Amino acid sequence: MKKHLIILLLCTTSCLWVRAAAIEPDSLLISRVLKELGIPLAKTKEEFIRTKAMPNDPGKTIFSIPVLVSEEGGSSYTMDAYVLVVESATGKILQKYDEEGYWESDAVRIEDIGIDTAPYRLNPQTRAFGITTQFVGSSSPNPFSQTTISLFVPQGNTLIKVVDKLVLEQYNGEWDMHCAGVFENKMTNIEVSSSKTNGYADLLINSKITNTESFKMGEECEAKVVKNKLNKSVLKFSRGSYHISPPRNKPVRNK
Repeated sequence: MKKHLIILLLCTTSCLWVRAAAIEPDSLLISRVLKELGIPLAKTKEEFIRTKAMPNDPGKTIFSIPVLVSEEGGSSYTMDAYVLVVESATGKILQKYDEEGYWESDAVRIEDIGIDTAPYRLNPQTRAFGITTQFVGSSSPNPFSQTTISLFVPQGNTLIKVVDKLVLEQYNGEWDMHCAGVFENKMTNIEVSSSKTNGYADLLINSKITNTESFKMGEECEAKVVKNKLNKSVLKFSRGSYHISPPRNKPVRNK
């Protein structure tokens, strides 16, 4: 059980990030896009630039470009966001979204940024894609990690942000650095519903929250699940974006 607890704690800095490992971006395409934007590479947080082919249109590439606007050293900085769809062969920008100060890294630092191209089919003409951000806290007694997602849809020569920083995963806790502690893990998935509001599919948000305690049992460190809970809510499209309705909580019997 001690080994299991150690693995659980290590997940705050590794397990959540495995699926977000990025493919090396195309440096020539990046140069072309940055030239069109008029942004020098040195002004970007280059290690977080992400590109991914549009799965339903391989002639297009999705870009996520973070541009530094302030940096205090270490993990403390703020970045503007440029989210783009470009022509893969030429780097010509087809659609663009930009937001000042979209990313902030501090004591809870940015660990990774990713592009999610799961089939978020909002209506027959509209497929969304996601920009994910993964954070990890710096406190050992109070471990914390989180993954958020924002969804974007093309509209003319722009991209519209229809979901803003929805929490997909979150892990937090408090422990004595030896064994005793309490922890909470939240895992959320997004399901595209067949029902629609204002012409866009409703999004079903299903979250499972697991609370765990760890404690000394003789010479061993044991852990047990003390509570499971399901939260269900619905995102409905209104006034250009999705809005969350109040969650419906449903207890889950421990097994």
